[in-house]
Amino acid sequence: MLRGRMIHDQRPFNSNALVPTARLQWGQRAGLVAFVVWLVGVVVPGMLWLGRNGCQRVTPSSVEPIAAQWSVRHVLPMGHPLSTAVATHLALRGPIPGLDSEILMVGSAPIVHARLTAAGWRVSQL
Repeated sequence: MLRGRMIHDQRPFNSNALVPTARLQWGQRAGLVAFVVWLVGVVVPGMLWLGRNGCQRVTPSSVEPIAAQWSVRHVLPMGHPLSTAVATHLALRGPIPGLDSEILMVGSAPIVHARLTAAGWRVSQL
């Protein structure tokens, strides 16, 4: 304050403003009432309707077997240490029964090819 005049948006200090009051202003009360009416009138009935009609429960009989939908293709560039580690892991694990699996080898590695074939994998070479 300069000589009793207010500068732009300054207001005089009011110690009562620091203590929250329980009374709401008319606009705040109207907004709260509108929110409660909206909540009770729209959200609650919508949730009840979705609970009865919108959500379909999954039962074991409604799930199709995995073998009819999924297939796996492993692409391994030979000559790279990570590809050799992945090929060793796949040879030790073997293919998952009922899952269409294939390994595509990029490059030549006859020993790795023989190990994967012996483990039961279908191996193609590019």
